[in-house]
Amino acid sequence: MHSALSSGKEIRTEVGGTLHPRLLALSGPLKDSTIPLPEGEISIGREPANVIAVADPSVSRRHCLLRQEDGRFQVRDLESRNATLVNGAAVKEHWLHHGDEIAIGDSSFLFLLEEGNHALPSSRVEFENGSLNAETTVIHPRDVVYLQPDRLLRELPPSSRVARNLNALLKISRIVHAIRDLEELQKQLLELIFQVVPAERGAILLSSKGADQFSSQYARRRESGQGLAVNVSRTVARQVLEQGVAILGSDVPGSKGLRDVESLAAFQVRSLLCVPLTVFQRVIGCIYLDNTNPSDPLQQDHLELVAAIAGISAVALENAQRLEWLEQENEQLKIQVSQERSLVGESPRMKEIYQFLGRVASADSTVLIEGESGTGKELAARALYQNSPRAGKPFMTINCSAIPETLLESDLFGYERGAFTGANAQKKGRLEVADGESFFSMRLANWLPGCKSNYCACSRSVSLSAWAARTRSRSISG
Repeated sequence: MHSALSSGKEIRTEVGGTLHPRLLALSGPLKDSTIPLPEGEISIGREPANVIAVADPSVSRRHCLLRQEDGRFQVRDLESRNATLVNGAAVKEHWLHHGDEIAIGDSSFLFLLEEGNHALPSSRVEFENGSLNAETTVIHPRDVVYLQPDRLLRELPPSSRVARNLNALLKISRIVHAIRDLEELQKQLLELIFQVVPAERGAILLSSKGADQFSSQYARRRESGQGLAVNVSRTVARQVLEQGVAILGSDVPGSKGLRDVESLAAFQVRSLLCVPLTVFQRVIGCIYLDNTNPSDPLQQDHLELVAAIAGISAVALENAQRLEWLEQENEQLKIQVSQERSLVGESPRMKEIYQFLGRVASADSTVLIEGESGTGKELAARALYQNSPRAGKPFMTINCSAIPETLLESDLFGYERGAFTGANAQKKGRLEVADGESFFSMRLANWLPGCKSNYCACSRSVSLSAWAARTRSRSISG
């Protein structure tokens, strides 16, 4: 390889200077080697046939190409598996400048034109192998005092409000990284807020498309036994979401801007605060708290504390909401993929049917499907079956109009030995055989009234086997 590269020539600039194009290997199998760049196209890849061969599994066989044009060099990615990066950004084609860093797989190179000392990129990371000496201090995260709220609280004066607030912030910073469920995260946040803020009611509102639409609403009262709804002033919440500002009303009846809000007057709110939940300068919701006790109002330090809590928890709330949405979307996609595509159509009405089938499929109950002949009742039944917990079990179909009325009841419900002439042995009916499986019966309108009543009683029974045994016994005694 080195003999093939030694034919590199100098490039003369218009002002008479001389450039020496070369690559300095920063990492990978060729680390610390300097590779002159010859004229023509220079292929880089894992195969030995490349001009620059890199024995690195993360490098494609033909990873990228360097070409020279009028004293300039361009790098072009050759549809590599791990992409070609220049200064950390993936590129398809890119004109190189002196000092650019080219990364292919786990190998990186510094592109150099000028002579003299070259500065290595400040963002480089190099690993060295070595052993720890005796003077090294090792500490487990659980022993760090600043990560132990209760321990830190003991280190500070017990009457310190700052200590109490810091304790709450530390607890919140820990739970936001430990809880993935959105509802549980909101519950824990409000419970911790109630420990340090004298609010009687609280709500966490996450907006979707605007100040009047909320994709998630969670509220609770300080007294967990109270089952009443928490009333939130839409006027206050809208202003916080639209303007991205925090609002504090320590004396709502005496505040010119709040006393005229009908909802606040109706529920005798004496103080309130509402702070925005902001992620990357985008308001995704708000935390709302209020109080009806005039002797213990919400004040400025409460507002600052809740604003800090909102700043800590906003990203966690958005991530939990996105995770919840992704899980729901994943379930819907699984349902759509598993449904037989004989159910075709993308109209709004068909989408409603797909969603309905997805909801009903998980229910362990009897489903009545109505419709004219040829409208796809059996297709809908099969879609329900395929997305139900019984999908791995047999699916039994019976066309009741194809069985003579005199034989239908014994075929469905079976009979005991001696129930009638010729009944020489017990016979289980189709319904009993299908116990625990999925049973689809068509043309119910053609059934005799007695058979219909038995079938309806059977469909309401928890155990088809037990019901069928009672039915067979009645057929003998009657």
